[in-house]
Amino acid sequence: MKLFCVLASLLVVGQCSSSFDLCEDNDPRCTCLRPNKLLGTLRPVGEANSDSFCYCPCGQARGELCSTTEECAVGTYCGAPIHFETHADKTKGVCRDRCSDHHCPEFTICKLNTTGYPVCEASTFTCTRNVNVQVCAFDHLVEEIKYFPNMCYLVNEIFERTSVGNGDSLERRDCQTMAVIHSH
Repeated sequence: MKLFCVLASLLVVGQCSSSFDLCEDNDPRCTCLRPNKLLGTLRPVGEANSDSFCYCPCGQARGELCSTTEECAVGTYCGAPIHFETHADKTKGVCRDRCSDHHCPEFTICKLNTTGYPVCEASTFTCTRNVNVQVCAFDHLVEEIKYFPNMCYLVNEIFERTSVGNGDSLERRDCQTMAVIHSH
């Protein structure tokens, strides 16, 4: 366990007024969300005055009240509430999901990186054949036209090709124009 000190005075370095053990990062008893910055809110676990007793550093979950971003869980920030009229404490903000205000380009989704900050990533989508609006693309790898049942399938194909470095090998084209060109 890691030993931390609460300083009695900022002027007296190295002297502790009290000490406490933080739980290990992988302690299964710490079921709370990791805070943006240590120490967050400390939650005691285990039997007091025993070797198993420690404090879990916890962050506030999305939607909970906060004064600073440091109090919130990783992947969230302390921001203004959406509905002020129903907000419990108008002097505080709420922990908000970092992806909720992060806009990504078409056909990408927001995900949090390992440090809790939003990044836009290409992603495959669940497609349905119930929407049958044929989409065409010219495949530069094999020099031919490819037909897709709808735009979702084309986007997924582009994603798959992008993941292996061939993202620009498909070029969307008008299906009617391609049919005329191919018939001559």
